[in-house]
Formats: sequence, C-alpha cells, structure tokens
Amino acid sequence: MDRVAGAARPAARALGAGDPPGRRRRPGGGVRARAPGRLRPVGAQDVAYLDFAARANLAEVALGKLAKKHAHSQEIRDFGRDMVRDHRRQYRALEGVASAVGVTLPTRPSREQRRLASAWARFDGKAFDCAYVPFQWGDHQLVIAMTEKEVTTGPDPAVTQAATASLPVLQEHHEHATMLLRGLRGC
Repeated sequence: MDRVAGAARPAARALGAGDPPGRRRRPGGGVRARAPGRLRPVGAQDVAYLDFAARANLAEVALGKLAKKHAHSQEIRDFGRDMVRDHRRQYRALEGVASAVGVTLPTRPSREQRRLASAWARFDGKAFDCAYVPFQWGDHQLVIAMTEKEVTTGPDPAVTQAATASLPVLQEHHEHATMLLRGLRGC
C-alpha cells in the first residue's frame, strides 16, 4: 500500500484540508454565516468540518459520475455509482445540520477538486481505474480521520452527531476501495 500513501497528500490538498478554519469563501462557494437569533456562535472547528465534509461529498459525487462513465472495470463503475448515491445522501444530511446551526454549505466542489475531475474526465479505461481507486483509498482515509476528529473534539452536538452518523458509510467505502485496490493490476 506504499504506492497509495502518496495519494493521500494530493487528496488532502484537493479536499481543502489545508484551508484555514476561519477563511470566508465567496457567495455560492460556501459562505459561512451565523443564523440570526442563534444564541451561541458555531465554533470554527464545526464550521471547518461542515465545509470540508460538504466539499468532500460534492467531489465524491462528481468523481463517482466520472467512474460510472470512464472506468474499465464493472466493479469500479459500480463503486462510482455507490459513491454518487451515498455521498448525495451524506450531503443532504449535512444540509439539514448546517441549516440548524446557521452555516451555509458550499454548493460545488473546491477549485482543486474541479480541476482534478476535469483532468480525470480525459482518462478512460485502465488509466482511469489506476488514478481513481488509489485516490479513493487515500481520500476516504483522510475523510474518516477528519470525521473522527470532529466526533471526538467537535463542540456542537448536532455537528458531532452528523459526523458520527456518517462514519459507517465512510468506513464501508474505505473497505470497498481497499478491496478494489488489492485487485488492481497493471498500474
């Protein structure tokens, strides 16, 4: 799995893991705001997690659509279909929590995530499989780590509850990506 460890670094950058928690984004790109009348502000960690998780879900939907279209292996196309279905559900669940705590979620993946999807749209067959599967393995490792951090140290109970609810799906995806990675040949 050493060849995959390097996939986590670009995944972290593409998913915005290095963004400062208090950074404001342009309208339409995920403006963070406190709801009028909310008694206490949402903590920076919760805002950062919601932004990170939303963008991760949006990116997984976009990349899953590409996998359904460009992957060589039927197993990987099916995995892409599952990513689209499950991460749409995850995003919808985040929307409800974000609304309740007064945070506006981004409505599209980050610029880096869009660039990645654009580059991968040019891949077909085995080349796509060889890029997508290791990325999914590393990406889900990263998202699980960020989600576990929110579960254990997040200050807002509604956000930590949403993070807790998302973990089983993320872990299932990581296990599936691990299985696909073990079966990947010729990369």
